[in-house]
Amino acid sequence: MNTRALAFAVATGGAIVLPLGRVNAQPQPARDDKRQPLNLEQAELGGAAEFANVARARMRRGDCTGALDAFDEALRTTVEATLYRDRGLCHETLGQPYPAIQDYRTYLTSRPDAPDADAIGNRLRVLEDQVAGRRPSVDSDDVPPPGVNAGASEEEAKLAAPAPGAAAQPDVDDDVQRSSLRAGAGWAFAAFFAGRKWIRDAGVTTFSTSETWAECVGAQLRYSIGSHVALLVEAGYEHFNSTSIDPEVASGFTSLLAFELRVPLGGGYDNQFLVAPGLGYEHLVFSPSDVGLSPYSEGGLTGRVRAGYRRMLGASVALDVSFEGGWAAFLKYDGSALDGHDSTGGIAAANVAIAWGL
Repeated sequence: MNTRALAFAVATGGAIVLPLGRVNAQPQPARDDKRQPLNLEQAELGGAAEFANVARARMRRGDCTGALDAFDEALRTTVEATLYRDRGLCHETLGQPYPAIQDYRTYLTSRPDAPDADAIGNRLRVLEDQVAGRRPSVDSDDVPPPGVNAGASEEEAKLAAPAPGAAAQPDVDDDVQRSSLRAGAGWAFAAFFAGRKWIRDAGVTTFSTSETWAECVGAQLRYSIGSHVALLVEAGYEHFNSTSIDPEVASGFTSLLAFELRVPLGGGYDNQFLVAPGLGYEHLVFSPSDVGLSPYSEGGLTGRVRAGYRRMLGASVALDVSFEGGWAAFLKYDGSALDGHDSTGGIAAANVAIAWGL
């Protein structure tokens, strides 16, 4: 019995030790490379490293079929040798000796001095003997046994071992893409701030006129229907900087119902382009400080289109920056004239929001 037998495992970015399992000695065709593409919520992760993390996380869960898809995607843009090694382990576990042999040979050619080269070489010889119908040339004890981190080198074990008292780290998987702010479905909440320019008064047209500027703060609730569409409901408080009848105060309620369309940029959902056409409603209250004047209120419907950019700050946290334009139609609730305001006008706005996936 060879006492130099090694088992190996993943250290940081290393391999996962999986059971050798029963290998069918009959020739088997390689996997069909024309099967359905990788489904990581339609595979829009951005980068070989992320696909590799997904593949190895699936290996840890025993999902070798899903791991193969992720390894294939990672190897489209990188030739990292350990990916061939780990993909070979998946093929071997699934009883696919021929692609496993090919992957092991690629790994050993690229990394002949790797710490786990002896262990991979033993696995390779076992498979070669089995598909050739030969007697085993490797003692069964020289094949790495099952178990995560079993038989890892001393250096790998130190790297893989968590610090004393440290919490276990979650797997990096395609779960991150299932966030409602990325490619997944579900609810999301956001707090927003907006600066608005209203164009309603025929006699007040300058850009800097304070009475045509307002600020809004409020909240947004989204429900993502899928990877590209969400329903957006927004409500907030709006306050105008001044009015034409000083010291009157104008403030009120603003709302929006819209469909948000999101398009991932650069092959992943970390950066997105957003477009949200919708219908809004404004309820404004004008409150003069002169007790001889009566307060009044008016309402208006607004058709608005918002376009902007989303930057993901974490798995389910995002910063949204957008601009919008639209048209509004106002009326007093009692049907009287609007006291110098036009009944229709335009609106332009800039918006900033911090959103959280729920």
